[in-house]
Amino acid sequence: MDNLVFSNMLHRPARTLVSITGIAIGVLLIVFTVGLTNGSLREQGKREANVGAELFFCASGSSCLGGAGSFQLPVSTRNSSVVPLGQVSVDANTATGKRLVDGIVFDEYAKMSGIQIVEGRQFEPNADEVIVDTAFQRQEKLKIGSTLKIWERDFKVAGFYEPASGARIKMPLLTMQKQILGAESSAEELAKVSSFLIKIKPGYSEDQVGENIQKVFEKNQLILTKDIPELYLNSLPALNIFLNVIIGVAATISALVILLTMYTTVT
Repeated sequence: MDNLVFSNMLHRPARTLVSITGIAIGVLLIVFTVGLTNGSLREQGKREANVGAELFFCASGSSCLGGAGSFQLPVSTRNSSVVPLGQVSVDANTATGKRLVDGIVFDEYAKMSGIQIVEGRQFEPNADEVIVDTAFQRQEKLKIGSTLKIWERDFKVAGFYEPASGARIKMPLLTMQKQILGAESSAEELAKVSSFLIKIKPGYSEDQVGENIQKVFEKNQLILTKDIPELYLNSLPALNIFLNVIIGVAATISALVILLTMYTTVT
């Protein structure tokens, strides 16, 4: 062959194959690890933001994301433009070992977010029942009447809903309150949630409304729902360090393979 590049590739096929494999491993490490991780976080963030509300209000001293918020907000402090939300992270057989679950009052949440039951029915207000979105249904191959284990007990799947909004699994708010706050708690003690979803009337600025709310509730946290996807990507510093290490290792492997190939070619 007259072409130097192709003649070298064909003259040492084993070396060519090893070089291609080494570089491919480095590239795949970066693409798969970073892409899958950021893609999963961004997808969860988009679902959390797709709730029909502009503001996400949660208690002071707690994390608003990932189901880490504590049940401190009295339901009595809200008005008709505010929907109560309980959100917890439970053990699950997943890659992260955790799964987010929403506790909702169905009619109020559905009116704000626009979710609709497409199969089955909504859950009973004070029962061990859940509804799940259709994507989770297909992923787990669920049917009406299937059970999901949450808090070491079985919850019956009552229905499937669309579109995806917030956590994939939703249960009665009262059931979640009894689990988190204690079944023996009084009605006043049970009437607490981890966060509120706030819908802003047309003609009002979400930034201005947010500032007004923050002035009254200085110690509480307030998040614009449109910022939630970005917050998810930046909420895990340890994960970012891990991804940087993977990128560094992959880049080093690729660089060494390229240098080795060049060295053996010249030799």
